[in-house]
Amino acid sequence: MIGRWTKRDLKLIRDQLEHFVTFHSLYRTTAEIARVIEENRFTIIIGGLRSLRETYAERAERNREAAVHFERNPGIYGKSTPEMIERFSGFADDDAKAVGKIDRVLGRLESEGLPREVSDFIPDRLGS
Repeated sequence: MIGRWTKRDLKLIRDQLEHFVTFHSLYRTTAEIARVIEENRFTIIIGGLRSLRETYAERAERNREAAVHFERNPGIYGKSTPEMIERFSGFADDDAKAVGKIDRVLGRLESEGLPREVSDFIPDRLGS
C-alpha cells in the first residue's frame, strides 16, 4: 500500500460516480442506476477518469497552441501579447498537472483497487 488516499483523490474518485448518476438519471430509474453502479463501480470510475484525463490533455494541447500563436503573432495583439502568452501557458500547465494527477490516481487504482472509502459509496442523488 502506498499510503492513505488524500481527500482530494477520494473526491475525484467519488465525483466519477456522481457524474455517472447525473448523466444516467435522464435515461434510467434510480434503482437501475444503483444496480449498475454496484455491478460496475470500478469500471465506471476508471472510465470516467480516463475520459476526464483526455479532456484535460486536449485542453492542455489547445492552450499550448494558443500560447505559441500569441508568441508567433506579436503584431496582431500588441502590448497584451506577453500577458496572453503567460495566461495560456499557465492554463496549459494547470491542465498538464491535472493530467498528471489523474494518471497517478488511475495507476494507483489499477494496482491497489478501490479505496474502502469508495467501495461502498452511494452518490447523494441515489439516497443514503
